[in-house]
Amino acid sequence: MDGVTLMSHAQVSAKWKETTHSDPIDYLASHGKTWANLVADVTASYNEMEGNDLKLQTLILYSGDADLQIAADLAQHFSCPIVQAVYATTDLLSSATTKYQVGGALAPAGVTLLAGADRFATMKAVLTSLGEI
Repeated sequence: MDGVTLMSHAQVSAKWKETTHSDPIDYLASHGKTWANLVADVTASYNEMEGNDLKLQTLILYSGDADLQIAADLAQHFSCPIVQAVYATTDLLSSATTKYQVGGALAPAGVTLLAGADRFATMKAVLTSLGEI
């Protein structure tokens, strides 16, 4: 769907070169969202309207601003959506097969918590879970 039936401003600008609009990435971020989240939300809504039961392979949650960059890197690794944990609805959580939360002290049921005492320990937990160290 991303870039095919749902295109961002930047994708339209790059494809047809008739506009110079950019994506509202800062606006999305101010609401704890990324472009991948928007695509996942639109896809889920479309599938719900069509009666499809589409599962996300992986979903990344993050606890707070200090964890955002690590979570974004992990989401890029898995090519999956990222959302701030406080915005993770029950429907969103149930739509994903594998779920990780970067940072924080507690994670919702069924979500693997990857956290440490500081951001370096959190990064180590992420890398350990990936088998990188």
